[in-house]
Amino acid sequence: MTKRQEVLRNKLLEGTSLFKTVEALRLYIQENEKIAAGTHDPRILGLIREQNLELDREYNKLLEVRTKIDKCISAIDDPELRAILTMRYLGHISTIVIAERLNYGRNSINRKHKAALDKIIETGADEYLDY
Repeated sequence: MTKRQEVLRNKLLEGTSLFKTVEALRLYIQENEKIAAGTHDPRILGLIREQNLELDREYNKLLEVRTKIDKCISAIDDPELRAILTMRYLGHISTIVIAERLNYGRNSINRKHKAALDKIIETGADEYLDY
């Protein structure tokens, strides 16, 4: 993988990282709400409110990044390459699972993935991800 492809891939992976953060926060809040059920302790209720605000902030960041990723991927004219990148970076699906779903070997998916990254770079759509 070239340096430019690697930089692009890492920017695309930011969506996956934010997705995992949002999911972890959501689960953490659910657990705290279960623990706090029936209590009227203002400290616990305040903590849950703060966690919900943090969740909202992270979720909004995730939506913004996903929109940029989608715009970047949409610049590719090949539907198969778009599908691979969409599954990988918006669906958070591993290349092994993508290969199984599309009936390709993992190496083929890796080659197609690199070709898709090159297409994004060629079109200049990687600029959508400058954040």
